[in-house]
Amino acid sequence: MLLLTVLVVGANVALALALLFRHDMRWAMVAWTVALFFTPVYAMSPVLGFSVAVVDVVAIVGIVSALAWRGLAWSIVDTLMAMAFLGMGIGLLWGAVPGHVQDSVISWLIPYAWGRIIASQITADWLALCLTVAAVAASLLAIVEFVTRTNFFVALPGSAEPMWRELQFRGGLVRAEGAFGHSIALGATLAASTAFVLVAKLHWVWKIAAFAVVATGVVVTLSRIGLVTLVLVVVLSVVFLRRQLQLAQRVGLIVAVAIGALAAIPFVSSVLDDAGNEAQGSAEYRADLLSLTSSMHLIGVSPAREVLPTGAD
Repeated sequence: MLLLTVLVVGANVALALALLFRHDMRWAMVAWTVALFFTPVYAMSPVLGFSVAVVDVVAIVGIVSALAWRGLAWSIVDTLMAMAFLGMGIGLLWGAVPGHVQDSVISWLIPYAWGRIIASQITADWLALCLTVAAVAASLLAIVEFVTRTNFFVALPGSAEPMWRELQFRGGLVRAEGAFGHSIALGATLAASTAFVLVAKLHWVWKIAAFAVVATGVVVTLSRIGLVTLVLVVVLSVVFLRRQLQLAQRVGLIVAVAIGALAAIPFVSSVLDDAGNEAQGSAEYRADLLSLTSSMHLIGVSPAREVLPTGAD
């Protein structure tokens, strides 16, 4: 009876969202952005053997709601993605692990299809502004988490498992992770979001303030991947966003990032030094992964794959 009630309520919520999205797809973008930045990653439900997150559900409802898909033209990128998904399916004929293939297709295809569709339904300016607001809010929460050593999301129902409840530390400092469940995920997402901050239609004062807040959010994750991604986004933005960023803005961005780096590098370096073996072991683990490239296969499962007696890979 409880399951039936949940299904009925869920179906009604999905229908209501579909009607709202159909009326104005900007609501779909808002709902997806909230689900991405502020819904705990552990808020998932098993569906046909797969773990489906809230952000996936919102994306699926948004895709279905679009229906007409106005302005969506097939591109060479779509062809490349279709070939990639086809390659995953063909891999099943060469012994690829079925569960891994389905998980990859679902976790990549849904966001890709959603991104292509929503970009054709709303203006780029509105999309960038929506992501900017969410990224700034998530960054502020990350800063509060770093300062107070309190993650409000782990107090929500469903975070009973130690892997979600226990916060990460590096050098005695909390690594902010927000609703993402891991500091690397939060840091990389915020860093990628800075590209939208830079092109958002805001007064330059607000744009600089927003960028500074999001960049600080990346720093308090103490994630090297997040910091490297932030630098890459800035470099690529300066090179390729010439229509969106005037020369003076690009120069100002470079100067601002250089000043920020001078302030952040000593802090991050001292934290990594204090972290000692933990930070070193993390780096060595990533370096060791390079040795696996010789065992990789273009299609199918690698002969280096091992299965434990418990059935786990």
